[in-house]
Amino acid sequence: MKILSKLKVKLKKKLDLAVSKLVHERDKGKPCIDGCGRKGEQSGHFRRRELMSTRWNPQNQNLQSAYCNYWLNGREYEYAIGLDKKFGAGTSKKIYKLSQKTKQWEVWELAELIEACKAGYEIYVEAYDKIVIK
Repeated sequence: MKILSKLKVKLKKKLDLAVSKLVHERDKGKPCIDGCGRKGEQSGHFRRRELMSTRWNPQNQNLQSAYCNYWLNGREYEYAIGLDKKFGAGTSKKIYKLSQKTKQWEVWELAELIEACKAGYEIYVEAYDKIVIK
């Protein structure tokens, strides 16, 4: 059991890095999601990382300035407005509702998402939706 727990921790870290890389590629050259006008530098989360159901949601992570993400605690309200502009009206509400659900990740799910990241953003979105949205 302890080995499985350590493996999950390792896979979560690996998936964090892989999804962050995808977000940086997808949003390259775009400004901060919250509309502040600064350069997007970090993969900021709309709903905090501790919420497992949305931690690796591709719409929940977008480039955000380091200042807004870190010093201004993500500017959640402005981030929500930016999400709806970027992905369509109601996106922030959908992500918020999804974040209220409990998600226990299985090792195979984490591994599958890591492999999907290697195949590119569109494949990752399909794999994530298949596992989480069902």
